Amino acid sequence: MKTGKEFLTDLWRDIAGLPEVTETLPMLLPSLEELKESEWCPEFEQGMRDRLVMGAFRYGLMARQDYSNYNLIKEAKGRLSRYSEDNNLEHLMDAANMCLLSYVHGQRQGQTVNSVDDGKHSERIK
Repeated sequence: MKTGKEFLTDLWRDIAGLPEVTETLPMLLPSLEELKESEWCPEFEQGMRDRLVMGAFRYGLMARQDYSNYNLIKEAKGRLSRYSEDNNLEHLMDAANMCLLSYVHGQRQGQTVNSVDDGKHSERIK
């Protein structure tokens, strides 16, 4: 008989289109601390931060900015579009910063995070 945790794990895997964890297919995950280290890219984060610091020199501190006059999501999409054209990784960092600024501005406007699994997942390239 499965424990509640095993049941929920298998349910989540089923929703994600993954097979159940079995004795022949164990779920081998590192510890939470190891996952926190491995599931991130410090170089990407540093690039984002460097660009935000330069933005503070150019435009002022982000905490003092009013982003209501900017379409930050449109800007993020534009940066992603540029990346798809020239493969310049800087555009990915800029797009991420536009999302971060939109998040910060949204919090100021009273928007909240409502975590849901919409069932949509990244398409695998063959």
